[in-house]
Amino acid sequence: MGSVALPPAEQGQLVSVRSRNWMVTDVSASTLPPERLQTALEAPQHLLTLSSVEDDGLGEELNVIWELEPGASTGRARLPFLPNSREDWQGRRRDGRH
Repeated sequence: MGSVALPPAEQGQLVSVRSRNWMVTDVSASTLPPERLQTALEAPQHLLTLSSVEDDGLGEELNVIWELEPGASTGRARLPFLPNSREDWQGRRRDGRH
């Protein structure tokens, strides 16, 4: 009996892969039958195209097979602080804490 993989991330979702934060820009499911993939997975694998959301990686893209990528998750990825209003921006400049 094979292991059951978690569902793939969806387009537009934030994910954590290789200790970095990414936005999913495309998801393609494999059209091969599971027995041809030579893995213990019972469901098809998914090729994800990711775009970096980190300051030092803007513009970088990465392609991964979601079910085979070690440590990939949808729960740990977080966007940096984004102020909601002009007052938030001004407060950040004054005290530097936000």
